[in-house]
Amino acid sequence: MSFTAAPAHLPFAIPADCLEAAIAGFADGSAEYASLHRKVASHADEALTMGPETVTAKTSVPPSGDVHDFSSMDPYMWPNPDTPDGLPWIHRDGEVNPTSTTDDYDDGRLDDFCHAAIGAGLGGMLLGEEQYVDWGAKLIRVWFLDRETRMRPNMNFSQARPGTKWNDGSPTGVLECRDFIYVLDGAALMEDTPWMPTPEMDRLKQWFAEFLHWMRTSTVGRVHTLFQNNHGTWDDASQVCFALFHENDPDARQTLTERTLGRIDIQFRADGGQPRELRRTKALGYSLHNIEGWFELAIMAERLGIDLWNHVAPNGGSLKAGMDFLLPYADESVPWPYQQIEPLDRSSFAPYLRLADRAWGRKDGRYLETLQRLFPDAPPFLSFKF
Repeated sequence: MSFTAAPAHLPFAIPADCLEAAIAGFADGSAEYASLHRKVASHADEALTMGPETVTAKTSVPPSGDVHDFSSMDPYMWPNPDTPDGLPWIHRDGEVNPTSTTDDYDDGRLDDFCHAAIGAGLGGMLLGEEQYVDWGAKLIRVWFLDRETRMRPNMNFSQARPGTKWNDGSPTGVLECRDFIYVLDGAALMEDTPWMPTPEMDRLKQWFAEFLHWMRTSTVGRVHTLFQNNHGTWDDASQVCFALFHENDPDARQTLTERTLGRIDIQFRADGGQPRELRRTKALGYSLHNIEGWFELAIMAERLGIDLWNHVAPNGGSLKAGMDFLLPYADESVPWPYQQIEPLDRSSFAPYLRLADRAWGRKDGRYLETLQRLFPDAPPFLSFKF
């Protein structure tokens, strides 16, 4: 099993031309794609050692009493040192409370599931290796479909904040679904193959249709959609992806035109700065994280004929301005003038530079020049996960 041309069903967070070039490069043994092939193969090998993960493995029971409900603790919430019982917990931005990473909660398992499903599912389909795809399909079935282990399509109890109005689960927790976008890249490539037969694919699409309905009707989901920082960006990206996955293009288009376009004016200044991310304690990391969400939205918008790459908001803000604001700081010798309380590997800029060059390189050569100067061994773009 291997691709010789673009597959019948395209992924969501990978540009069609990048996918086609990678498939051809892998098939031809192209030197240009050798390092990317190694990264994809290494990720796939690692995935074989992971999981399968399930929400039913946690050691605590969510407030619903159903272990099939996803649950997690807000990682930046800590007991209050000024009250006898520690309540209400207080927010310490960027400082992870180790309690949130224990087996009582599902976010660690979710991270591992997504990492493995992407490596084995998407990676296996691209490599044409059945052992990886077999495992990737199993990981997806266990997490979403199997009766004994499946996650219910909600995040009502995600990122709980003890002692607050969001004691059981908070709107910020909806963000934890964002990596499902990349999991669905692999699932899309499996459609109409033996690894994801039509009945299973239909059930998976139904799961995401129900999850999307939950995002739009639950209290935490509706509040999350109103956020104007990276949470709002990733909320739109998730909703667009899930709508596309269950083949509701008009729904995806409506989100992009009625909500996403308006966020650019709110999130980006004319100089490209992102005020809501720049005030964070990990301002560079969150600025890139938000740009990633925007780039994924722009990729998905392409298939609907909507150009987010070159949209300029009334205030002059744009995706290009956002990337240009960050561009100098790809060079670690250039001091970052805002907070960044933990180190950030500047090589993480490489995929952003690849996509920026794809979008704007014909008129602006700075992205490719920066990439070749700072990260000459960076592989061609395929996914933010490789």
